[in-house]
Amino acid sequence: MFRIRALTPLLISSALLVACGGGGGSGGGGERTGVFKDSNVIGIDYRTSSGMTGTTNERGEFRYRKNDVVTFRVGNVEIGSAPGAAVVLPVDMVEAGISIEPGVTGRVRFMLMLDEDGDPDNGISISEEVRTLAMDWTQPEFASGNLAGDIADIISDVASVHPGASLPSAAVAIDHLQGTIRCVRAGAYQGTYQGSDRGTFGFLVDALSGGVSGVAFSDIDGGEYILSAFNNIEYSQESAFVSRTSSDVFFNGRFPDANSVSGGWAADGSTGGSFSGRRIGGLSNADFRFTGAFTGDDEGLFSFDVSESGMVQGVGYSILEDELVTLSGSVTGTTLSATYSEGNISGTLNRDTGALNGTWQNTVFGISGTFSGSGCRLN
Repeated sequence: MFRIRALTPLLISSALLVACGGGGGSGGGGERTGVFKDSNVIGIDYRTSSGMTGTTNERGEFRYRKNDVVTFRVGNVEIGSAPGAAVVLPVDMVEAGISIEPGVTGRVRFMLMLDEDGDPDNGISISEEVRTLAMDWTQPEFASGNLAGDIADIISDVASVHPGASLPSAAVAIDHLQGTIRCVRAGAYQGTYQGSDRGTFGFLVDALSGGVSGVAFSDIDGGEYILSAFNNIEYSQESAFVSRTSSDVFFNGRFPDANSVSGGWAADGSTGGSFSGRRIGGLSNADFRFTGAFTGDDEGLFSFDVSESGMVQGVGYSILEDELVTLSGSVTGTTLSATYSEGNISGTLNRDTGALNGTWQNTVFGISGTFSGSGCRLN
């Protein structure tokens, strides 16, 4: 590795063991951990179909078992139900849910209104005072065209303990939810494709645009094919997307869960097949996720996560060599500094704006270049 492509030595990424896009993991007795997200929703009660109950913690986490359906509620108001998963989103609570569907938008508006400090970027926190008041609330119809009027008494109750609380517009709710979905899907994925051709691929989902780009390498003809975003991810349950090569090979994909990607590819009317892969970048306790590309003496894609304390971990993937390279480092203020086995990276990483840029060096082979990318708040 390292001599054939600097993609592997460089990839600005980190040592991430595969984790989910914000939560996930198994526990004893078949129990699993999921996160309820529209930003992490903290302090919401849940019950699973297998009888588990609780309240989401400071990271929005809940416990469930395989094949559970999980129901979330605030006092007497049921927010909705969805199959237990590493990440549950409001779109999962409505059949064939999408971000602009009124039933989805109404749920997001309602939860944003409940947030204790009115800043969903640091999580949606439902206070004990609001949960107590909610025991007397009447179940709203979230898809109502007059949600503000229908829940005027609820809004008044919330404002009595959190002055200034109000119901945000549908546009604000949609924008917020779509940003959450982009960040959940963001990162790097690797896998294989098969059919009339076969080989390996690497995808990068951009944290800000939701575009899916990458590289596919054919085991049959030895060709390398650059994939560019064609249709960015949809803001739906499985976030469908389309990526294509310059020769019009189309990869039509989706995300069955927070850690995997799958779909079909087609070159023309007679050739094509399927593909599947897994996330190769993700830190279970990450607070920020950054994605991007590097150029210079080599070029490639990267994805890495950053903790609230500034710890950096990521993963790079060489399509040609089918190998990973790890990186670790830190961010102090906006200064990024990290190392990998044969070099280092340095630059500027702004967690407030999501901007990222800098330079990389492979000191062993004397190659270097620049990188740039973008990021989002994951937890």
